[in-house]
Amino acid sequence: MTYVRAYRKVSTPDGERNEERTVSIEQAWALIAMADRINDGRYVKVVEYAPITEDNAGKDVILYRPNRELIRDSIDVGMPEVTEEDRVRGHAMSEHFQGLIFDTLGAKEFNDFDQKILGLIQKSEIKIRTEMAYMACLGSRYRKEITRERVADRVGKIGTTSRFQGQVGDNLRRAVRVLSRFAGRTFVGSVVRATDGENLYFWTSSKTVDQWPDENEFTVVGTVKSHSKDQNGHQETRLTRVKIAT
Repeated sequence: MTYVRAYRKVSTPDGERNEERTVSIEQAWALIAMADRINDGRYVKVVEYAPITEDNAGKDVILYRPNRELIRDSIDVGMPEVTEEDRVRGHAMSEHFQGLIFDTLGAKEFNDFDQKILGLIQKSEIKIRTEMAYMACLGSRYRKEITRERVADRVGKIGTTSRFQGQVGDNLRRAVRVLSRFAGRTFVGSVVRATDGENLYFWTSSKTVDQWPDENEFTVVGTVKSHSKDQNGHQETRLTRVKIAT
């Protein structure tokens, strides 16, 4: 790991003391965007190495480094990796998280981490070790929240036309696109929400999340398990024994 000079000596009436270095809040957001870009949108906590192959046997090939390290090392050498695209994206992140401030005016409750972030994003200078450590994950969080907002908007539009499909016990075959997919919390597998463009479908499966196409349309076959409404009252057809049709 590159040594980062996180502190500098400053003179005071009582003598020299160490003071933690800072970057501007604009620089902080650009650095967060830079690390997010380099790590392909992932928040990396520990160094990740490439699988061992014949070509790299006996060598440690680093695939991803922790976002915090990328940020600290970039600061140490003058931030040469930060691009104009990073600055633009960092500004978008800043605008997005300003929404936290407005949420405090409502009834929303915040956990300790969000309370800390809320305080930091209102500052003009960010300490590069103790405060950037909190903010380093915000690139990944931004991506997730933007995706969640887009899905919510799309579900809201489709929900106005969605109708129950088939009868309980019927076999259905539909061409769909995934709206959202998550790993199961209490079981090994995945939870999927999809649409055929007009109707909403929901199912759980033993397949892992990455086994469901992310953007492309694909055909599924399954059995109608039940008809229910989501939290916004949209009609949703719940399926079981869902498989990708060949």
